[in-house]
Amino acid sequence: DRAMELNPSYARALAFKERILTLMGDESGADEAWKQVLELARVGVQNNMKLLHESYLCCDSIQRAGELIQEYLRHHPEDHEAQAALLQVAMHEGDFVEGQKLLDAVLEFLPDNAQLKMGRCLNGFRIGNYAEAMKELEIRWYRSGADKKWALPAPDWNGDPIQDGKLAIYCEQG
Repeated sequence: DRAMELNPSYARALAFKERILTLMGDESGADEAWKQVLELARVGVQNNMKLLHESYLCCDSIQRAGELIQEYLRHHPEDHEAQAALLQVAMHEGDFVEGQKLLDAVLEFLPDNAQLKMGRCLNGFRIGNYAEAMKELEIRWYRSGADKKWALPAPDWNGDPIQDGKLAIYCEQG
């Protein structure tokens, strides 16, 4: 409360206040603080967004960080830093299944975002959804700044069983 008195718009203090009130069991106070946090996300001050999502990450609250970034992206869909923050949150502490759910949720309102689709594709490989991820891999060539697709002397995998259990995965980054 003292930090909020000194600077009522200090985003990090507001995030910590919400977390502390939640831990103390003060549901109404935590709910009110969360409403204020979401209002900062709607207003869209990018520095506040960064401070807030980092604050929730350091409090081990991936769900709150994800909700916050999704709310921000609803109002500021072209903010690439926020998209990157969503991916950071999604992969925080190796919860890749939850990360996939977060990516799916944000892709509902950003269905044409090649960068997010690529993150979803690569994470699909990580969690074992090989056939689905392979179908989505073509998106890599449509991202801004992507290299041209390599012309390899082998067919693209279509999901059928792999002879000898080998699959070559390549990317433009090495």
